[in-house]
Amino acid sequence: MIDGAVAEEIKGVVGKDNIISSRAGLYTYGFDASIHHSMPDIVARVHNVEEVSKIVCLAYEHSIPVIARGSGTALSGQSVPIEGGIVLDMTPMKRIKEIRVEDLYCTVEPGIIYGKLNEELAKKNFF
Repeated sequence: MIDGAVAEEIKGVVGKDNIISSRAGLYTYGFDASIHHSMPDIVARVHNVEEVSKIVCLAYEHSIPVIARGSGTALSGQSVPIEGGIVLDMTPMKRIKEIRVEDLYCTVEPGIIYGKLNEELAKKNFF
């Protein structure tokens, strides 16, 4: 369980509108496409690397588990917070930062949807 002071620190990083702490809200982050289910203590919707870094450092200081989550479609339970803790909702981080066709390489943020990425790659005949 995360104490109130730590929850307030997390809120200070991402803002109150990017915190999910209601039982109903937490329930939806407790499973993916696998059979596993376990609710987190808090969900923080992150928007950039700096927010991720600050929350991970805070979690480390307090020995709180952290689960990074995209859209929650994992088939093996990777995004399920088995030990509770903090779920970092990465869905706002959906920029395509770089596409290098000549190197068969692209850099994207963790919230990218494959359909959107494939759409952009197709424009460059890179799909």
